[in-house]
Amino acid sequence: MRVLIVAYACDPLAGSESFVGWNAIKALCGRVDLEVITSENNRLALEKEAAERPLGFQVHYLGAKANWHPNRMLARLQSWLQAFDFSRQVLAKAWQIHSERPLDLTHHVTITTWRVPSLLWKLGVPFIWGPIGGGEPFPWQCRTLLSPGALFFEVAREISNKVNRMFPEVRATARNAAFSLATNEETKKVLIELKGEKDGVEVMSPAIFWPKRIQSLQEGSFPKPPTRPLQIFSGGTLQGSKGVAISLKALAIVRTQEVDFVYRLAGYGQELRHLKHLAIELGLEDRVIFCDNLSGEKYFNELKRSHLYLLPSLRENIGLTLLEAMLAGCVPIVVNCGGPGLVVAGNRGFKIAVSDPEKMAIEIAEAISLLATDLGLREKLGREASRFVATEYSAENYQNRMAEFYRKAMMGKRMI
Repeated sequence: MRVLIVAYACDPLAGSESFVGWNAIKALCGRVDLEVITSENNRLALEKEAAERPLGFQVHYLGAKANWHPNRMLARLQSWLQAFDFSRQVLAKAWQIHSERPLDLTHHVTITTWRVPSLLWKLGVPFIWGPIGGGEPFPWQCRTLLSPGALFFEVAREISNKVNRMFPEVRATARNAAFSLATNEETKKVLIELKGEKDGVEVMSPAIFWPKRIQSLQEGSFPKPPTRPLQIFSGGTLQGSKGVAISLKALAIVRTQEVDFVYRLAGYGQELRHLKHLAIELGLEDRVIFCDNLSGEKYFNELKRSHLYLLPSLRENIGLTLLEAMLAGCVPIVVNCGGPGLVVAGNRGFKIAVSDPEKMAIEIAEAISLLATDLGLREKLGREASRFVATEYSAENYQNRMAEFYRKAMMGKRMI
């Protein structure tokens, strides 16, 4: 089978979106005859990878290399504009590839959001869209937790969601995809609305973990040392939707119960200053540590010595940092929405229902206090969390599920 994958974000050395793009290509390479279209931004990383070992697929680069703005908010807007421009160049390149050697199937991998349409369906061969997210709504009862900048972003995102639903190209992408794969239930609902029917809309995670990465995160993680203080961790971009403000309010309650803990946040972002002020305001400056330089082996070691992973994200696509923490045996405490709501169950962590922030903080505090004293429960949940992620999000599982989607798409092949 000859397949064209479009992955705007694809970098073997990066995380987040680029991690998703690279791992999807790596998982499918060798199983199909693969061609890849990606952004010029990824050329140096992919050429470095090719110098060390054969890629196993043909790469086509589109667009110009970006010089990202130092302001993260502006850089994010810049990346969105570039992604839209990239998506409009893809079809012409796909036609060229198809005319030289006919394709059997096309697959849009990144960017992983329904807001960016794909025109690959116009090629006349089966088209797979996703896994994609972006359908997770922000719970507006939690808006008081946001800084002014974060509140502005969430309002702008909500307006964008309403406007994008009306775009003909977005609706056409959903209608003409053999399969639209959603990363969570909220996005599945959006895709069904766009397509006008449930058939061909499925839930599938974009997360892929290879045996070596699973082993490196599990090795030395069990049993967790029952040391004091309780080691609590979270990682990722510090933006308002991550719910860190709720974490801090919960920890302020926990402190009154004389639970000894340290909360480390690995990451940076536009909310960093706001969260530092909030930590001081709540009297947590000696218990909360902001770590903006953790990466690679240092990051993994931090996960291995941590007992809990606390990130009550209020809208999350899937949460790769959450999955890594679970692999390392950290007990997750999340909010029951988006990707984390699918990942975490009662036998491997705590899911807090979406409600008003004060109630959520109280429930998080109760979970932390329980785990601080019940070491047996902590160990049991941590081991089950690790086992679940190692199985459910293995590269083999991704390959098998995607092969089935490809097979079914080809069975229903139709020319336009």
